[in-house]
Amino acid sequence: MTKQIEQHTKRIAVLIALTIALACAAPAAAQLTPGAPLPTGVPAPPSAPPVGVTGQEGPGRAKKKDEKPKKPEKFGPISVLPLQLYYAAFLGGPAALEPVADDAQFYAALKSKSLGAWAVKDGALKWAVNDIAPVQPLVLDSGRLYVALDGEMTAFDTETGKALWRVPTGAPVSAPPVAKAGWLILGLESGELRAVRGETGETVWVMKFGAPIKTAPAIVGDRLYVAPQNNHLAAIDLTSGQELWSEEFDGFVTGLAAQEHRVFCGTSRNFYALDHAGHFKWKRRIGAEVVGRPLADKDNVYAVFTDNTMWALDVDGGDLRWRAALIFRPISGPVRLDDTLLLNGLPPLVHGYKVKDGTADGPDYTLPAAPGSILASPPLIARGPNFFQDTVLLLLGQGYMAAVRRMGPGMITPFVDPGLVLPPITFGEPPPQPSSAAAKP
Repeated sequence: MTKQIEQHTKRIAVLIALTIALACAAPAAAQLTPGAPLPTGVPAPPSAPPVGVTGQEGPGRAKKKDEKPKKPEKFGPISVLPLQLYYAAFLGGPAALEPVADDAQFYAALKSKSLGAWAVKDGALKWAVNDIAPVQPLVLDSGRLYVALDGEMTAFDTETGKALWRVPTGAPVSAPPVAKAGWLILGLESGELRAVRGETGETVWVMKFGAPIKTAPAIVGDRLYVAPQNNHLAAIDLTSGQELWSEEFDGFVTGLAAQEHRVFCGTSRNFYALDHAGHFKWKRRIGAEVVGRPLADKDNVYAVFTDNTMWALDVDGGDLRWRAALIFRPISGPVRLDDTLLLNGLPPLVHGYKVKDGTADGPDYTLPAAPGSILASPPLIARGPNFFQDTVLLLLGQGYMAAVRRMGPGMITPFVDPGLVLPPITFGEPPPQPSSAAAKP
């Protein structure tokens, strides 16, 4: 009897050892869920130095035994609205295109064929270039300002305004350029998609489609998504320019965005979500065209449509989280600052909507400007050292940039009767222009 027990015990021990050995020997890929994994981080262009772009964070670190749990934050996210006027800077004339901004400066191209950079902190002119006429919105990346001209593409140093390079594009740049981690992506009227090394202007690869490209492409990980005007959406390997897949839709793709798990796009009737392998995950019948670029986070995708609505849809199943009716005609997609989605309208109003439910996040802010003023572009966000110094930049059609901030302790209210032009804005003199244009590289 004792001998049988010993033999049984040995068998159990052997089975346990085999089980542990098999588990340790199992390949890592066997632990992954099915699907096409998306590489983390945007790869640098070939032969380019590191650009400081890191991938997504891995699993959280193990908690130490003696480590005390963190106390929950006492205060939640602070609301963006109400806002107060900080300053108004005259740019020298109306802007020709949408401006761009980083945390230190904002950049604008004017109808007077000039380009300038102004300090976010006070609106002071930092540098300017004459005799330049961009044809697409400006784009920033890695300390460079990219400007699409008629048949040319050029790059300027954001600190000094020095021209870094200028190269011909052949055909006109027909889509807003996209830049990330040292890559510059150009969509051309000829149907070419061109990947350019931002540091030198050197073309890395070219793809040819049978239709012009007018919708801004999207980059996530090592994938590039492009929608030529042939009712298709294509996924491209960013490093090689190889097409990975292409899907056909019911019309032109007019808005495109991507995040870690999904790619989102809209046509004149529907809004779609695909995974990174090109499989359709869900479709929502909207009956209106998406305006501008949708905005996606890990939970929801937010999109504005031409029927004056903004939708929040679950990224996994497309379930409606909320829908907000807009009291104005939208001109762009939503801009997010903390837990508020900002949209502008006519007259110069800033509307805020809570990310979680789409309700109004504070009262609308009416910019105290002259009657007939309009906001000529979406709001720009420049982050400050603290939330009271985050700056929302609002471009007026007459050529003024108004900087507004959250109201801090001791600040007076900026809200006035919409029929009054109070408090008045004191606009400064036009900034001096340089006597000559920057030399070509």
